[in-house]
Amino acid sequence: MAKGGKSDGMLIDGDLSNGATWSEGVNEYVNVRSHAALAVGDVIAVVPSTTGPVTSATVALAGYQTIGVVCQAASDAGEQVIVQTKGYCEAMVEGTTDVTVDDFMEVLATEAAFKLDHATVRSVNSVAVAVDGVTAAGPALASVYLIGERVIVAAS
Repeated sequence: MAKGGKSDGMLIDGDLSNGATWSEGVNEYVNVRSHAALAVGDVIAVVPSTTGPVTSATVALAGYQTIGVVCQAASDAGEQVIVQTKGYCEAMVEGTTDVTVDDFMEVLATEAAFKLDHATVRSVNSVAVAVDGVTAAGPALASVYLIGERVIVAAS
């Protein structure tokens, strides 16, 4: 998604004020303030604040969290960024434990990439489904489908 409200050549109706949400087909987005410098594809949590939603590092909580993928980089905290919360996108995926197409993936506390959750069984930690397989030891951009439901983030 490019700055200026364009995505795949479509003009987004409305403004891009903090907390603005919109969808294009199955994809859903939210405009939020960054908590730190962020790269495209980073996996983050979206949390409420008194001034509107903000990104956060993922943390282990007993409660459910909204997880998203950064669509535009932020060089510093406080910058407005577009985060995708549902649908098809490119996200960082850790392939140390091989991830194959259709595997369920989770994000662990303080991590910024998806990891294998369970190959064929969805859990309360499952946040995305692999569209591409990943076998690289380090995080790499890969196609995923964000389920779009709040999840519990595990500590490890």
